[in-house]
Amino acid sequence: MKKIAILFCLLLSGCEVHHIPRTTYSFTVDFTKYSNQGFLFTPDGYSGKFKMISQFNFSVFPAAYVLSGSDEPKKGYYRLDDYNNYAVEKLGPEYVIDSIYILAKNMGADCIMNLSIHPIQKKSYPKLNGFEVSGFAVKRE
Repeated sequence: MKKIAILFCLLLSGCEVHHIPRTTYSFTVDFTKYSNQGFLFTPDGYSGKFKMISQFNFSVFPAAYVLSGSDEPKKGYYRLDDYNNYAVEKLGPEYVIDSIYILAKNMGADCIMNLSIHPIQKKSYPKLNGFEVSGFAVKRE
């Protein structure tokens, strides 16, 4: 019995992670195309007169699918990592900004104030990285 316990301990210790490399994650969003159309995104409040249209909280996660064998991911997707057979959609913060822009414009807004964008991770497997954005859609007067 002792031999089995020692063998079990040796097997478990062989799977130990010895080094996790540094990971840097950053994102930027260019708002030029929106401001050229007279639409304002601001992380602050708007000090002028405005009509409140909507408060929103918008989250998005990329699509993913299981790769078969040695298949390569289709265009617009990447392999999640070397240990999983998942192909994950390439999804940047621009998708979220475009989505809330269209939503706000369709409601008659011309400004998103108190804008907050941050990365989030899905809690279920596979752990996909997405974005969450929140703020207020308003019509400036």
